[in-house]
Amino acid sequence: MPVTGVEKQAKGFMNIRTSFLLVFFLILISCSNDDDNSQNLIDNLGVVNITIDLSDPDNQILLQNKGYKYFEGGRRGVLVINRNLSNFIAFERNCTFQPNNVCATVSMHPSLEFLLDSCCSSQFDLNGQVLQAPATDPLIQYSTFQVGNELRIQYP
Repeated sequence: MPVTGVEKQAKGFMNIRTSFLLVFFLILISCSNDDDNSQNLIDNLGVVNITIDLSDPDNQILLQNKGYKYFEGGRRGVLVINRNLSNFIAFERNCTFQPNNVCATVSMHPSLEFLLDSCCSSQFDLNGQVLQAPATDPLIQYSTFQVGNELRIQYP
């Protein structure tokens, strides 16, 4: 039996619809890649246990208001900031937006007013909260506590 024009149109529509659904499904899978989100970043941090000698001349900058220093540890390093009067805060330097990107590293802006990932242009306040997208999740914060001249940074 010969195929009518209506049947040809229906088959063509089905092929377009199937192609569209396939492309949509592939996009959905790529956007939900668990290897590149902040939860995956948290899951892959491991244990962080850093002791900083605040009496060491190399660490004297941390005794100043908004003094900061980068330390090895975590995934991309640890940023320690003196917020005021020995009130320390420490963050994972790995940006929470596309954390597997090679350049997803947060640094203190020269103004000392916010933190910046120069790769994606995300900005974070000095409490680690997002100031400017594309990041939507805050920075991972480490526990800090001071015992005498020692500052301890820990995670979890």
